[in-house]
Amino acid sequence: MNIPGKVKIGGFIYEVLEIENLCRDRRNQGESCNNDLTITLEKSLPRPVKESTFIHEIIEQLNDVYMINLEHKQIYDLEAGIYAFIKDNPNVFNEKSIQNTIGIGIKIDDDIAVDDLVDKATNKFVTEFRKTLQDIKK
Repeated sequence: MNIPGKVKIGGFIYEVLEIENLCRDRRNQGESCNNDLTITLEKSLPRPVKESTFIHEIIEQLNDVYMINLEHKQIYDLEAGIYAFIKDNPNVFNEKSIQNTIGIGIKIDDDIAVDDLVDKATNKFVTEFRKTLQDIKK
């Protein structure tokens, strides 16, 4: 799993920071704050724990931004379930799999807009459909 330096949640861009001594000083593996748009993770955590904590903090912010009102235990349960799903199904979020599925030959990165992706896919479909119609006419 990639933990990027920034993520977009509910239209807001959060900076993802890894710091030392978060566990020692604040007794947390991770924290998130919608006031300063940050997600902070304990740098020294083992990779699987850090990834799961990252998911936890994302759910915390989704819960806040969309006013879902999940209880903290529910967030822990979702964290564990989502993390297991991602680890057990690595191709679901694989960039190459997504590109091959939609077949539009573009690189998907952190800044791609959904509208751009839809436009490119639509243009590809229209081009192929026109070709098919022209072949039928012949």
